[in-house]
Amino acid sequence: MQRRSLRVGGLMIGLVLVGAGHVASAVAADARLEPDIRLEPGLLPLAPGSATEPTHPPVEIDWSTSLRGSYIKDRDGERFELQAVPRGTLDYQGRRGTLSASGEVTITRQEHEDPQIGAFDIGISGAYALADQTSAEGAASFTMTNPEATIRDIADTTADPADTISGTVLGSVTRQFGKLSVSAEGGAERTVYGETRLADGTNELNGDRNLWSVEGGLRVSYALTPILDVFARGGANRDYFDHPRPENGQFANATGTSFSVGVLGNWDGWMQAEASVGYGKRNFDAIAFEDAESLLYSARLTFNPYEPLTFSAGVDNSFGLPTSDSDATSTVTTNAYADLTYTANSWLRLRAAADVYRTRTMAEDETEKGYGYGVGADYLLNTHTQLTADYGYARAETAGEPAEDRHRVTFGVTLAR
Repeated sequence: MQRRSLRVGGLMIGLVLVGAGHVASAVAADARLEPDIRLEPGLLPLAPGSATEPTHPPVEIDWSTSLRGSYIKDRDGERFELQAVPRGTLDYQGRRGTLSASGEVTITRQEHEDPQIGAFDIGISGAYALADQTSAEGAASFTMTNPEATIRDIADTTADPADTISGTVLGSVTRQFGKLSVSAEGGAERTVYGETRLADGTNELNGDRNLWSVEGGLRVSYALTPILDVFARGGANRDYFDHPRPENGQFANATGTSFSVGVLGNWDGWMQAEASVGYGKRNFDAIAFEDAESLLYSARLTFNPYEPLTFSAGVDNSFGLPTSDSDATSTVTTNAYADLTYTANSWLRLRAAADVYRTRTMAEDETEKGYGYGVGADYLLNTHTQLTADYGYARAETAGEPAEDRHRVTFGVTLAR
């Protein structure tokens, strides 16, 4: 059964210190300059090829550590939770390309339990200009999640949900032909599930959930005006599972296809909007599984009327895969969200967020729905220390089961380099 909770985390506020330096300039012969000044070593004239502007290193390394304490109230009662989240980043800026890498570990300690690694993420991304009108982008990531360390509202029959390890590689090449832009996209993903420990003490293997996924697509866009672009995208993906399903002895291998058209607008940065509509289908090789199809749509809006205020909202309907404790093969999720950020001054930022969702499990015709909201604040104590405070509420309703409510109050501090 798919579970969902709203997390409203603290956001880092970056302060940039601009240092003033001396800038030397070559001056032609001037009668007002004293001869002895002109003959000062290293002053005039400048050596050939010498720098006239300050430079910065091509590689920037940064790190931070967040310490959080939370009070949680849900159907399991009241409890406290501690988290430590170290994070590091590396950014490279070259003449023709950029490269970014990041790593983050979430260490969680539930009340009366030993600390556990709840999540581990490593990612790298980059872009490179192949030619004047051709560019390439790529990204790779590795993620490990431990649901037991981050959720408590698991199924009554489950004592320890399965850990998940996934790796993803994505890439694209884009070519400009005047107002026309064409992008070829492709990628691969590997997902592996650990064992699920049931409440009766037995273990359930999840080898039939382990899979390889490959995908590819083509996106074509055209600039109608300096503000509006129209685009069309078609894609296909293929899922290969390691083992057959135990209930019927069949592999759940499937081929997915999708097509969508849309429009994108950008009004000088103060407002951006995108909307698309399309159709998707998921066809299984084995007749034991029911094919799935759905209307796909997406709409997003970012509104920044003046610098301190940013508002964003969106809605989308998309295909997905169920969690490891479900016997279904496909899900369709409709999700709507809104976020508001207000920077009151250089040391205080206020945040608010809300979302609502509905997930329909194909074939089983099971529906889960829920909503959540939260508010938070970031207070910059100094250039290296930030304090955060958050409150979040989430509600989930699944057919045939009682509704689940969760309240979370979190206080934290982030120490940055």
